[in-house]
Amino acid sequence: MAIIDSGIDPEHQDMHLDSSARDKAKIKTVNPAPEAHFNEKVPAGYNYADENYVVKDATKDQHGMHVAGIVAANGSLDGETAEQAWAKGRLDGVAPNAQLLAMKVFSNSGGGARDADIIAAIEDSAKLGADVLNLSLGSPNGLNDTSDGTYRALAKARQAGAIVDIAAGNAGLSFSSDESTSDLLGVLDDAALGSPSSNADAFTIASIENTTVTQPQAYRVIDGSEQGMLYSLQSGTADGQDHPLVDVGLGRPENYTAGQDLAGAYALVERGEITFADKLANAVEHGAGGVLVFNNAAGGDELLSMAGIDSYTVAGGSIPRSKALELRQALEQNKDVSIRLTTEVLVSDNDKALTPSSFTSWGPTPSLDFKPQLAGIGGEVYSTLNDNRYGTKSGTSMATPNVSGMASLMVEEYAQRFPSLSATERAELIRVALMNTAQIPTDAQSVPYSPRQVGAGLAQVDKAMATSVYATVEDQPDKAAVALRQIDGARSFTVTLTNRSDKDVRYTVPAQQVVGESNEAGAQTTTHVSSESLVADASEVTVPAGGSATLSFTLTPDTSSTHYIEGWARLVSVTEGAPDLSVPYLGLVGDWNAEAIVRAPGDPLPASYDPNASATGLVATWSGMTVPLSSELGTFAVSPNGEGDMDVVAPSLVLMRNASDAEYEVVDSSGQVLKVIGQEQGLRRSTGSEVSVADGSSAYVATSQTFDGTVWDPASAEFVRVPDGQYTFRVRTRLSADTAWQTTEMPFTIDATAPVLTFGTLQDGRLTITVTETGSGLMDVPTVTGPDGKDLTVTSTGENTFVVEVPQGTPYLTASVVDRGFNLAVATTILAPDTDLVIPDAETLSSSVIVSASPLVSGGQLHLQAFVSSTVDHLTVAGQEVEVADGRANAFVPLTEGRQEIEVVAYAADGTVLQTLTVPVTYDSQAPVLTVTGQLDDDGALALAQDGTVTVTGSVSDERGDAALSVTVAGQKVEVGPDGSFSVTFTPDEKLVTVPVVASDGANTASTSLPIAGRSGQTEAAFTPPTFNGSCQANLSACFVSAADSGATATSYTLTGSMGDASVIRLTPATRVSEDGSVINPEPIQARNNGDGTFSLDLPTQPGINQFRLEVLDSTGAVVPGYDHAFFLYLDVTMPTLSFATPTLYDGVLYTKDSPVTFAGSAEDDGWGYQLKINDSAVIDVYNGSGTGPESNKREFSRDVTVADGDILLIVAGDSMGNTLAGG
Repeated sequence: MAIIDSGIDPEHQDMHLDSSARDKAKIKTVNPAPEAHFNEKVPAGYNYADENYVVKDATKDQHGMHVAGIVAANGSLDGETAEQAWAKGRLDGVAPNAQLLAMKVFSNSGGGARDADIIAAIEDSAKLGADVLNLSLGSPNGLNDTSDGTYRALAKARQAGAIVDIAAGNAGLSFSSDESTSDLLGVLDDAALGSPSSNADAFTIASIENTTVTQPQAYRVIDGSEQGMLYSLQSGTADGQDHPLVDVGLGRPENYTAGQDLAGAYALVERGEITFADKLANAVEHGAGGVLVFNNAAGGDELLSMAGIDSYTVAGGSIPRSKALELRQALEQNKDVSIRLTTEVLVSDNDKALTPSSFTSWGPTPSLDFKPQLAGIGGEVYSTLNDNRYGTKSGTSMATPNVSGMASLMVEEYAQRFPSLSATERAELIRVALMNTAQIPTDAQSVPYSPRQVGAGLAQVDKAMATSVYATVEDQPDKAAVALRQIDGARSFTVTLTNRSDKDVRYTVPAQQVVGESNEAGAQTTTHVSSESLVADASEVTVPAGGSATLSFTLTPDTSSTHYIEGWARLVSVTEGAPDLSVPYLGLVGDWNAEAIVRAPGDPLPASYDPNASATGLVATWSGMTVPLSSELGTFAVSPNGEGDMDVVAPSLVLMRNASDAEYEVVDSSGQVLKVIGQEQGLRRSTGSEVSVADGSSAYVATSQTFDGTVWDPASAEFVRVPDGQYTFRVRTRLSADTAWQTTEMPFTIDATAPVLTFGTLQDGRLTITVTETGSGLMDVPTVTGPDGKDLTVTSTGENTFVVEVPQGTPYLTASVVDRGFNLAVATTILAPDTDLVIPDAETLSSSVIVSASPLVSGGQLHLQAFVSSTVDHLTVAGQEVEVADGRANAFVPLTEGRQEIEVVAYAADGTVLQTLTVPVTYDSQAPVLTVTGQLDDDGALALAQDGTVTVTGSVSDERGDAALSVTVAGQKVEVGPDGSFSVTFTPDEKLVTVPVVASDGANTASTSLPIAGRSGQTEAAFTPPTFNGSCQANLSACFVSAADSGATATSYTLTGSMGDASVIRLTPATRVSEDGSVINPEPIQARNNGDGTFSLDLPTQPGINQFRLEVLDSTGAVVPGYDHAFFLYLDVTMPTLSFATPTLYDGVLYTKDSPVTFAGSAEDDGWGYQLKINDSAVIDVYNGSGTGPESNKREFSRDVTVADGDILLIVAGDSMGNTLAGG
C-alpha cells in the first residue's frame, strides 16, 4: 500500500510485520538507503519533495505517519490480540500486516505538495506494484480535468489494477465560513469536493465520526477542585502546569480591554466570526500563554480542527463546548479557575458517533458526477505519530486510510477468491462491494444523510467480504452508483445483480426513501424524506448461482422546484449470510446551468459573507493600486496612452461556481467582436472559509486577460489603438464541456484624450476657466495654484466652466484637471502685466548649488520649466528651440561642472523677441576629496592613546574654490582650516568600534570609517551562495529554460553561473522507479569549476519538468544549510506545432474570393501550453501546470476570419516558455 503523504517513521514500534507474514510479503527486498531506515514493513519509498531518502516527516504535523498507522499499524506482537496491544499503549491498524510504501510528497522544510511530486509518487507506486494508493491530500473545489497530469497518472494507476483512495476534503459546504454544513448563501451548487479527489478515477472518501474520542486529558480546576476532560492540542506543548484561565469571548480585538495583558494566562475563546489563526494572534498579542477554543452551539462538544495555527509555539487547543461553558460560568461567578494540559490519554464516548463529520466536503463535481463514493471513520481517530508516539486527528485524511486498509484486506481475499480475474477486474469488484454494502448513515429520526455528503455510506469490510452478489448499473462511471445528472421528469435505471457464488441469493425490495435537502441561506443544510418516489419493477428478486438478474427502478421527481434528488436503491437480503445491498443515486431536478457561474456585475456579496463585499467588475491600475472602474467613488475610464496608469483593463470576477473553461473578448458599441483576448481553464471559486479571513476575497482578477486598447489592423499591418468610445468586456464561462456557455458583459469607456483648459480674462480678481472634455467626464473641479503652490478657490459656474478667486498681484497661476480616465491636463497663464516669460525655479537655481541627485537633474541634464503668455509662440533655451503648449515649455539643458548661465528667449509667431531671461546655475556632481592622516597604525587603524583618546587628522578639498567645506568626526563637527586641514582629539565610547569621518562641500559628501585599534566588531563573513545564469530563482530551486537560452536542447542543458563561496555544486537526477519495478539511483553530476569563479554543469533533460537534488558544499566539504533541496529545471525549447487543414496557402499567400475564410486545423506543444492567435485574437489558449505534451494540450480549432484584398494576416503561436512561431 502506497502512502502518498508527508512521510512515515519506519522505526516506529508499530511499524513491523508479524513473523508469519514475512514470507508472504509482496516486496521481499528492502531498499538499503541508510537515511530512510526501511524495513520489511516499510520496504521502500522516497522523499519526492526534497529529492532524498529522508522519508520521516520532520515537521510537527506528522500527518503521513498518522495515516500510515490507521492503515497498517501493527502494535500487537506475534500471538497478541489488538486488545492486548492497546493495553500496552500500542495499536493495530485496519490491515496490520500490509506493507507500506513511504511516498513522501511534502517537504521537510514545510509548504504544500507539488503536482509534479504527486504525479511521480503515483507513477512509482504503480510500478512498485502497490495494490492500494492512499492520497490524504488535496485542495477544495476541484474539477474533473482530463488534461491534468495528475488525472492521467491516476487513470494509469487504476488501469494497472490499483485502488486509488483519495480524501474528499475538509471544507464542508463551499459557502460555509467555518468548513461545516452551514449554508450562508443558499446556493444549490455548494459542493466543496477537493482535487484530485474530483477526478473520475479517484475513489473519493468522505468522513464519518468515530464512536469514541481518544484524546489527551486536561484538568479543569475550579476553586481547588479538579475534574478531567479531553482536549485536542494543535500547537505548542502540554506542560502539565496549572494556568489561570481568562474568558475573551470570540477572541476578537474588541473582546479585549485596551492594554489588557493576560500575563501568561490561557485564553478561553469561542468559535466564530474570525479565523482560528486570528483568535490565536489576538490572544498572543495580549500576552496569552495558551489558547483554548471551543465549538459554537451548532458544533456542540465536537473538538475543532484548527487550520493555520501550526506556526504558533503557545499551547493552542480545543476543548468540549459543555466543559467550556462550565468554565465560563465559574469565571462569571468570580471563582478561581485554572487549566492543566497533560499527556495522559482519556477515552470517552463521541456524542456525534457514526454521523457525518461536519467538515467532510460535499459533492458532486461541477459536471454532476457522483462524488464522494464512500465514507470511512475520519472524525476523532487515534493513530501513530513519530518516535513511538500517538495522537488523535480528524479529517477525511483519516477516513481515507480507514477505507484503504479495508481495500487492502479485500485485495488479499479476492486474489484467493477470484484468481482468474485480472488485478484491474478485482480492484473494480472491490470498489463495488464496498459501496454496495456500506452502512447508510441516518440521523436521530432515521432520516438518511445526503449521498452528496457520505457517498454510498460508511464502509463495512465484513459485509463487503461477505457479499457474493454485486449490484451495478451499466453506462455509469462508477458501476455501483448512479449519476442521474440533470433530470426534468421520471427517470429509470436498471440494476444488474451478479452472483459470483454457487448458491442462489434472494432479496426483497423494501419501500424506498427519496432524500431531499434544505437549501436555506444562513442555516444548516439538513436532509428530509421527500414525497418523491423511487419504485422497483418487482418486489423481490432471486439471483441464481453463477448468474445474474436485473431490477428496474423508476424515480419520479417533483418538478415544481429546482433541487437535488438523491438516495439509495435498497435491497434487503433474505438469504442467510448475504448482506443487504444498495446503490446510491444523485441528480438535480431542474436546470443545472441556471445558477450563475459569475455573480452579476454590480451585485456585491453580502459583507456578512465576504468582508470586502466583492463584486464582479472591471479593474485597472493607477499608481500601483488596483482600481475598480465602477465603485462608490464613481465610474472611471480606461486610458491606453502608454503613460502607465489606467492603460489596461482586466476582469475581476466573483466566481459563484467552478468553471471548466472561460473565454474573454472585447466588443465594440455595434456588437462586433474586436478581439478575443484569451481563454482559461479550471477556474476555482473560493470557499467561504477562504473568503471570511481578514484579507480574503471572492474576487478572481484575470490578470492574464487584459485589454490594452490595441487591435491588429490587417490593412496597415500594424497594431492600432481603438478610438475613444464605449466598449464591452465579455466573459464566457461554462461548467463543463457538455454544458452551455454563460455570458457576463461589463461595459467600459476608453478615453485616452486629456481635457483642454482655456483661460478667460482676469476681471475684478476673478479668472474664468473653461474645460473642454468630450470623453469620460471630469473627476473634479480644476485645481489652481499660484507661485506659492497653495490652492486657490475654484467655483463651478456651469457645465465644465469655473471661476477662480485670484489674489491681487499674482504673477501667474497653474491649473490642472483630471478626467475619469486619469488623463491630466495642466496649463499655466501669466497674469503679471508686461510679462511674457517666467522661470518658476529661477531663484532656487541661482541661489543654491545643484547636485546630480536634485529632482531637477536627470542624466546630467537640467529640467528647466518656463511659463509663457498667450502671445509667446516658442522659446529658445541655451540656443535650442523649445515648443510651447498650454502656456508651458519644458527644456532639458546639458550641465557642466561649475557655474554657467542659461539664456531663455521668448518669441512671437513672427519671430519678434518678446522677452529674454538669463538663469545662472552652479552645478557640482563631484564629492570633495577627503584624506585622513596621522596617528594611524600599520593596519590603518586609529591608535588609542594611554588616556583612551584618539586623534583624527586630515584634510578636505574640492574642485569648487568657493565651496563651504565642513567635516564631522563621530558625529561631531570639527573646525576646518583655510587650507582644508582639520584635527580633533576625543575619547571614543567604549562600544565604538569604528570612527566615521564625513566631509561636505555644501552639495556632496565623502566619507570613510576608521577602525579603532584593538576593537573588533567584525562578524564571520556570511556564505555567498552560488548564482545560476538564465531565468532562475534566487534560492536556486528552479530554472526556466527555453529556446532563447544558450546551451539548451531537448535532451541536454548546460547550466552555468558563479560559484560564490561554494567548493562543490552537485545536482543528482531524481530517483525514480523503472517500468520493471527496479529503483534507479542516478549518479550525482558535479559542476566544473572554470577557474575564474564560474562553473558549468551538463544536465540530461527532457521536455517538461526535470527534477534533481541540489547540494552546495562549502570549503570544508560540508553541505551548506538551506542548500540541500529539490531543484526543478522547467525545459521547453520547441515551438508549438501548428497544422492547418484549411485554407491552402501558396508561398505564404492566401488566394480567395470569399470572406470570411475558415482557418481550421490542430495545434499542440511539448510543454505546458500555448496560445494561438490570428490577427491578435486568441483561437486556442491552453495551459496546464501539471500536464505537458499533446496528451494535455492538443486541440482542434476552427475560426472564421474576415479578409480583404492586400490584408496582412498575423498568425502567432507561442508557448508558455516564450517559444514563438509567427508569420504574417
